Amino acid sequence: MKKGIFYKFKQDRRHYICGAAVLISAAAGYFFPNSIPRLVESVRDLLTSVLYYFVEIFSDSANIIHPTVLNFQSLSFGTEIWEHISILPSSLEEFLVFWGEYIKLVFDLDNVVTFFSSISDILYYSSKLLLLAAPLLVLVPLKLYDIKTKRCTDRGHKSKELLEFESFIFNIVQPFISRIKGLLKFCIYHPGYIYSLIIIWGLHFNLFSIVISFFAYYFYFTASWNIFTLYGQLLKLQKDVTPIVRFIPGIIWFLGGLKLYDIICRSFANNRLRYAERCNEAVI
Repeated sequence: MKKGIFYKFKQDRRHYICGAAVLISAAAGYFFPNSIPRLVESVRDLLTSVLYYFVEIFSDSANIIHPTVLNFQSLSFGTEIWEHISILPSSLEEFLVFWGEYIKLVFDLDNVVTFFSSISDILYYSSKLLLLAAPLLVLVPLKLYDIKTKRCTDRGHKSKELLEFESFIFNIVQPFISRIKGLLKFCIYHPGYIYSLIIIWGLHFNLFSIVISFFAYYFYFTASWNIFTLYGQLLKLQKDVTPIVRFIPGIIWFLGGLKLYDIICRSFANNRLRYAERCNEAVI
């Protein structure tokens, strides 16, 4: 008897794992109560900006369309859980005031003297810490060398520590990696789960709203060329990225930054090697 798709679904537990991931991701919307209102606002901003764009181009009279992309976020389903990021001042005028004060402090003699005195204090305490840690820099290599000389070095024999390490790799690490790879391949053959997670978390993190708002402001700016409204868009972006910045742990951002830095460095190195190879080929 031919078994149907529901039988296959029942037999493969990975369907339950991926389905649970989708349901948990959807339930996480409790922590992002204003993601849907923000998406609605961004779509409204895009529509009004497109109307403003065409009226500005094809109409000789004054433009009566108010581009709502200039307004700040106002719609909400509930109180925002995440504390808003406040890197920039709340208005352009306030930013210009703070910028002027910053320039004055940069070129203030007392501030420069205080800055270099703080650097000298940091160097002083760093040198004391280095002196305290100096014995460890000597004792640790000696201890490691002592452990190495006492271990089994006979050819054809493995030490106790190496056997324990190989057992850990074989019994725990390799099965875990194999399960993860199998789950990733399963998701590739069933892309509906991946698309669902991308849509859900893109909505939670306001990613769709950010993209739509960008095009909304693009249509408005190409028609008005009012550069003074750009600062307001930066403030809106600052508020839109708050959920993703607050939700993802700092260690993830740090590791992601290291990975990005590694990719950039590898790209520069590979380009340099390719350039050197082309130079060698030209000489040959």
